[in-house]
Amino acid sequence: MDFDEYNSEDPYWKNPPIETNFNNFTGWKNGRNGAIAQYLGSVKWNNFKVSDNLEVGLEQSILTL
Repeated sequence: MDFDEYNSEDPYWKNPPIETNFNNFTGWKNGRNGAIAQYLGSVKWNNFKVSDNLEVGLEQSILTL
């Protein structure tokens, strides 16, 4: 990983996004959502199954790249 000590706003600007994979998740009857995620970059939800949650299956906000 490259760290740019002279760029205090984004010292990791030289690095490419690293993809994250969530695999084979099953959730049901959760108190609110199956999953909640914030400040996401490159994310893949593979074989993600949710059912009978109070609000939604998957809640995402603030996507960044």
